[in-house]
Amino acid sequence: MIKKTKTIDDMDKIIDVRSHDFKVGQKVFVQDEVLPYKVRACDDRFAICTKPYNPQRTVQYFIIDKKLNIRGTENLIFCMGFETDEECNSALERLQSGESEISSRNYRPLDIVKIKTADNLYCYE
Repeated sequence: MIKKTKTIDDMDKIIDVRSHDFKVGQKVFVQDEVLPYKVRACDDRFAICTKPYNPQRTVQYFIIDKKLNIRGTENLIFCMGFETDEECNSALERLQSGESEISSRNYRPLDIVKIKTADNLYCYE
């Protein structure tokens, strides 16, 4: 039997985050997903968000680019990993230096519907 996944209420309400200052520890809710992603590394332009992916004992991730208003994966063929804060910070350094970027094949427009602070207060809803 296939379970229908639950989604967050008011999913049609996508927020504009181009002026939002992301902070490490914030929780980011995206459209059509129930569990939030956690901001692991960020600067003025990029934010790297992850959430646990238990079946393979790893994480799912995406990178937010506020300037281009998109989110997606890194464009490297052999991903360096995003499991630890150190790996996320080194990925942020690669993005800042231009060594890597968001994949031109695996990106989508930003579809963030909620952002929570580390102490579970809503920044945007």
